[in-house]
Amino acid sequence: MYIKRNELPARRQRSETMKIIKDIEFIPGGGERNTLDVYVPDGIETPAAAILRIHGGAWRAYSKNDLHVAHRLIDHGFIFVSANYRYSSQAKFPAQLQDCKAAVRWMRANSAEYGIDPERIGVCGDSAGGHLACLLGVTGNTRHFDVGLNLDQRSDVQAVGAWYPPTDFLAWEQHFKDCGFSKETAAGVFECIPALLGNSIDAATGNAKLASPIRYAHPGSAPYLLIHGKKDPVVPYLQSVVFAEALKKEGVEAETILIDDAVHGGAQFDGDDNFMPLVEFFKRHLGR
Repeated sequence: MYIKRNELPARRQRSETMKIIKDIEFIPGGGERNTLDVYVPDGIETPAAAILRIHGGAWRAYSKNDLHVAHRLIDHGFIFVSANYRYSSQAKFPAQLQDCKAAVRWMRANSAEYGIDPERIGVCGDSAGGHLACLLGVTGNTRHFDVGLNLDQRSDVQAVGAWYPPTDFLAWEQHFKDCGFSKETAAGVFECIPALLGNSIDAATGNAKLASPIRYAHPGSAPYLLIHGKKDPVVPYLQSVVFAEALKKEGVEAETILIDDAVHGGAQFDGDDNFMPLVEFFKRHLGR
């Protein structure tokens, strides 16, 4: 369900190009899985728009250091925050969403210190991280998942960019079939689900609904840009297509970029043709 991502290239580690604050506890006492890093580009006018990055890894692997292509957003003048969240081996859903919402509230609570505009916060993520990013965009109207600290702060976001995100667990198997993948392929992917939901999708339909972003689409949802490969054997591209359709029915802006020969990650997602639309999307909705 996951592939290794690149860490921030060495050229972006130099202190003269940006201010980097590592391993901040956004939930004190939460350990390594409740820490985040903040990257502040040099020379930007603050308060500035900020983007929270949520890493992929089947909800059970990788970390805030695995930045995918998203680190390039720093080059375009966004404050960049990369956060960990509890693995499914540590806690089942909705713990992961609760952690992500806690990170957004932390960003608002500490906005003055880090130069963040609390009214211009976006989120991006790939795969499992894209799933959590999508959930943030449709749950800004409820406090159901807000627990812990900084509860005087909101956890809504103003724009969502997601690469190949799961969006509807109950339709995932059907989407595999509709995209031409075998039961065997689907079975291999679904083995990571019980740890997240507490059981298989069939046996945990309540939590499967709770974890599906499509179930929360409403007129006040954030705008979305969804990027997906049409040959993705891990998360069928229909997960993005159907989610976008559900958002549009609610009057929400939802764009999709479908890459004909792309699978689950890979070089096709890194090129300017498919990355610069994400930059322009965030600039348009976050006011840069």
